[in-house]
Amino acid sequence: MTASELFHADGKPTGVFYCGKCRVVYRDRIMADNCCVPYRCKYCNAGIDKYRLVCDACCRKQDIAKEAVRFEKAEKLTAWDGPVVMPDSDRYFSDVGDYLDQTEWDAEQTECEYLWTCHEKPVCHLDYDTIIENATQEPYEDFDPESLLGRKDLEVALAVFNELNKGNVCWTPDYKVALLLPKTKTEETK
Repeated sequence: MTASELFHADGKPTGVFYCGKCRVVYRDRIMADNCCVPYRCKYCNAGIDKYRLVCDACCRKQDIAKEAVRFEKAEKLTAWDGPVVMPDSDRYFSDVGDYLDQTEWDAEQTECEYLWTCHEKPVCHLDYDTIIENATQEPYEDFDPESLLGRKDLEVALAVFNELNKGNVCWTPDYKVALLLPKTKTEETK
């Protein structure tokens, strides 16, 4: 597009330019010239939306290649008793049985050759030292945390709290360990 420079009322140039098509203002001529130029994927030259560098197809190819490399490097298991996540997805399952139950009735679901295992991490775990450190961010100069009373009672209460909430966990994928799934009868007949 053809960029035009803006001028002051007295005719002096401002050094500010605008796009000749949509009239968006830019601080230099190059940006204004490129404003309404069709954006192209840096890999395949396909048209893309403004502010993107890569088209969806190339992005998907990169994701597939990254997943293949990740799988190649991973330890492969044939049995796992814990949470799993589908590759290239955010669908988590409490175990392989849950995955099999879900995919059995989900017609749009493609069957996976493997699943990623997951780590379980407590959502909330409280400990005395962290609580006291946070509670006494700006104490007086000679403050000694050991001078606080009730430490043993608080530690007992925290242990009870942590035990009662140990089932509240989140799962994070372990991309170093993959669970290989057995082939289904439909795959074996192909």
